[in-house]
Amino acid sequence: MVLPYGCRQRPNFVTRLRKTCRRRSNYRRWKFYSVEGIGFSKAEAITYMAETLLSPNAKFAEMRDASIFAAQSLYGIDSFEEQQVTNAWFGVDVGEAYNSGEPNTISFSDSNVTIFSEDNTETGCDDFVIYEVVISSVDVNPTATISLNLSGTTAMQGEDFEISATDLTFSGSERKTIEIKVFDDAVIEDTENITLSFVYNNEFQQQVFRIADNDFEPRTGSTVETLLAEDFSGNGLPQQWSIKTITEGSNSWSVNGDLTAAGRAYVNDSLVNIPFYNQASPSEVILQTGLINAMGYQDVNVSFDWEAGGETDAVDPTIIFDYGEFVYTFDGANYQSLQKFVGSGPLAVSIENGQFSGLIPELEGKSFYLGWRWYNDANAGSEFSFAIDNVTVTAVPAGIATEIGKTMTTNVSAGATVYFMANSDKSLIAKISNATEDMGCVTLNIEESGNGFEVFSNINTARASKVFSINTENENASYDLSIYYTDEELSSFDQPLELLPIKVDAATIDEADESLKNFELNGSVTEVNSEDAYKVYTGTFTGSGKVGLAQDFQYCFAAPSPWKSAAIGNGSGKTCYDDAIFSLEASGAGLNARSDSFYYTYQDVSADVTIVASLDALSKEELQNEATLQIRENLQAGSKFAAISIEADPLSGASEFRFAYRKSSGGNMSFGNYTLASLPEYFRLEQSGNLVTASYSVDRNNWTEIGSVRLKFSSKTAGIGSNVNATFSEVSIIEGNGKTQEADEKNLTKLDEGNEAPVNDSRKLTLYPNPAVSQINLELEESPISMVSIYSLNGKMVRSEKAEKSGASMRIDVSRLLSGLYIAKIYTEDGKVYNRRFLKK
Repeated sequence: MVLPYGCRQRPNFVTRLRKTCRRRSNYRRWKFYSVEGIGFSKAEAITYMAETLLSPNAKFAEMRDASIFAAQSLYGIDSFEEQQVTNAWFGVDVGEAYNSGEPNTISFSDSNVTIFSEDNTETGCDDFVIYEVVISSVDVNPTATISLNLSGTTAMQGEDFEISATDLTFSGSERKTIEIKVFDDAVIEDTENITLSFVYNNEFQQQVFRIADNDFEPRTGSTVETLLAEDFSGNGLPQQWSIKTITEGSNSWSVNGDLTAAGRAYVNDSLVNIPFYNQASPSEVILQTGLINAMGYQDVNVSFDWEAGGETDAVDPTIIFDYGEFVYTFDGANYQSLQKFVGSGPLAVSIENGQFSGLIPELEGKSFYLGWRWYNDANAGSEFSFAIDNVTVTAVPAGIATEIGKTMTTNVSAGATVYFMANSDKSLIAKISNATEDMGCVTLNIEESGNGFEVFSNINTARASKVFSINTENENASYDLSIYYTDEELSSFDQPLELLPIKVDAATIDEADESLKNFELNGSVTEVNSEDAYKVYTGTFTGSGKVGLAQDFQYCFAAPSPWKSAAIGNGSGKTCYDDAIFSLEASGAGLNARSDSFYYTYQDVSADVTIVASLDALSKEELQNEATLQIRENLQAGSKFAAISIEADPLSGASEFRFAYRKSSGGNMSFGNYTLASLPEYFRLEQSGNLVTASYSVDRNNWTEIGSVRLKFSSKTAGIGSNVNATFSEVSIIEGNGKTQEADEKNLTKLDEGNEAPVNDSRKLTLYPNPAVSQINLELEESPISMVSIYSLNGKMVRSEKAEKSGASMRIDVSRLLSGLYIAKIYTEDGKVYNRRFLKK
C-alpha cells in the first residue's frame, strides 16, 4: 500500500488513520489497487494546502475531499496527481478509486467549474478571468477529433468570452484542457451561458457554463435590505434552490414534512418524512440556495434556526462523524465551511438546537450560494439528523462613495451606460452615458472629499469639497457624466439644487482659470433622492480632467485665435466667447463723423473678404446703442471702414440698421437710410477688389442688398464691434480663396476630400428647422443616408447616429446639445459626405 507522503510525515494524522481503519467493518484489506508515486515535493504541497482547508476536528473524508481539491487546484482537474491522491485514499478505505470512465469514450469532466464569475483580481481595463474546461478520453484507438459546438450559447463570443480552441484530437487515454476567458465588461446584463457540446461514438455530450454577471444597478440606500427570506412553508424545494449529491446514499434533503418536519428543510432516509437518517448508508448531500446577489452591499448577515443530532466519538465528543454544516460557495463547486452542527454528549445522543446569526464579511459585494451540508458515515449514530428553518439574508447597501481613493477603471463603449463603483466596496462613484464614441480605458476616482466648500483661486465662485478625477483614453469623446453627492456633503450650501457640474482641464480643480479657458461649466441636478439622502448632477464633457460642483457665476472666455480684440478710440470693453457665441460688453460713442469709439473683435485679412454674422441681441438701455459688422483698414479711431450699423431705440425698443462708411482716414462718415430690423437677423459685408457691398437676410440663404461703396484699403481687418452689450452668433470670415475662418473651425475634423458637397449647396441636401430647438430633419435627393455626425466648432464630435433603415431622410435629436453653432456631417451609402451648419437654440 502506497500512501501520500504527507500521511507518513505527520504522526497525529497516521494515528487517526489507523484508528478509523480498525473501526471500519468494510476495510478493503484484500482488494487490489494501484497507486503510483507523485514525488515528495508534490505530496507535501498537496498535504499542506489540504490541511489549511480543514477545521481542527475534521474527518478523513473531509481530508480526502480537501486533498483532491488541492491536487486539482495545483496540478489540474483529472491530472495524474489527482488520480493518484484519489487512489491512495481508496487504498485506506476512504472513498472510491479514481474512475476514468468507460472505454472508447470522450467526455467533459464532472469536476469542471460550471459557474463563471466576471469577478477577478484585476482592476484595470484588461480585467478578465480564465477558466479551464477539461475533456478526457478513455481508450480511444487510434485517434479521434471532436469539434465543440456553441449552439445554445447566449453570451457573445468576442465580447463576453473567448475560447482557446474548438477542435481537439484524442488518442488513447488522455486529458485535454481548453481555456475560456470571461471578460468583465462593466455592462449590466441578464444571466448568460456558454453551452459546449460534441458528438463522439454516437454519444451526445454537453456541458453548460453560466456567466454570473457582476454588474448591477447601484445600491444607494442606507437601510437594511432583505436579500433572502425562506420559511419552507411551500411544497417542494423553494424556487431556484437545489440539492447537490456528493456521495450517493439513501439520505437526502426534503422540505415541509410531517410532525416536527412541518415548515422546515430536513434530512431524511427517503422513507419517512421526518428528520431521521439511515446510519448505515454513507451520504453527503448539500441543500443549496439560488444565487444571492450581494453586489453593492455590505454587512451581509445570515440567520436561521437549526436542530441537529448525528454522531460524535464515544470518548472524545469533539470528534464528530455525522453532522450538519453551514457552507457557502461562489462557483457552485468549491465550498467554504462556516459552522458545523451536531448533537451533544457521547455519541451525540442529545439533540441540540439554536439559531445561527452573524455577519459574514467574505460575502460583502459578492454573488454567492449558501448551503447546508449533511454528512454521515456507515456507522451507528443518533436517529435525529439535521433540520433548518427561517433562513434570512440581509445586507446594507454600500451607498454613495464619499472617501478619497474610491476608484474604478473599465472600458466605456460609445452609447453605453456604465456605473463606476468602487473596487473596494462597490459604493457608487459616478455614471457615464451617451458617449459619442468609444472612450477606451476610463478611470474615475474620488480625489478630494469632505462636507464643506472651497473657494477657487482664479475664478469668482465656490465649489463643493468632494472632487472627482476622470482619465479617458480617447480625449476626443464627449459624454454625459453623472456625479453623486450625499446631502451631508452639500450641507454647506443654502441652494444645493443650483450647483452645476464643472470639469477643469488641469492638474487640480483649483487651477480653473478664465484666461486659460480650461474649464467647462454646464448641466444641472438630474435626481433628488430624499429617501436615501443624495443628489445626482449631470454635465456633458469631453476628455480627462477634474470634476466637481460649483456655484454658477459669470465668466468670460476670450475668442480663440485667429480672433483678436481691441478698444477703438476712447472705447472700452471685453468680448466673451462661449461655443461660437460672441458676447460684447462695451462702452463708447460708436461710429462718429471723423473719429470712432467702440470695442472691436476682429481678424487680420489680406485678400478679398466676406464677413457674415447673426446679431441676436442688442442692449437698449443707453441713448447710443450700436453694434456693427466692419471691414476696417486699421485700429485707428479715424480709420477708413465700411460697416453695417445696427441701432436700438431706447424709447420704442425697435431696432434698425443702415450702411455706413468712411472713404479716407480722418474724413467724414457717410451713411444710407435706416431699415427696420427684427433680431435675430443675418448681416453680410462683401469686399471684392475696391467694391464693398452690404446685405441682410432672415435665413442666411436669401439676401437683400442695402448699399455699396468703392474703397481702396492698404491693409484690412474684418470683425464685429459694439459700444454697448451685444450678442453675435454664426460669425464667419471668408477670404477671397473661399477658405472659411470660422470661430475655432481651424480645429474641425478634416472632411473627406473629393466627396464633400459645398456648404452652400442646397440643391441636394436640406436641413431644417434652422435654428433648431429639439431636433433637425435631413433630406437628401440622390443617395440614402448611412450616418450623421455632429461637431462643435472646436472640432469635437458631440453626437453620432447611424441610420436605422436605408432612406433619403433622417431625424436627429439635438435637445441635449448646448446652444451654439454646429456642423452636421452627413455620410451616404455611396461614400459621399455633405456638411451643413445649424444653430442650436
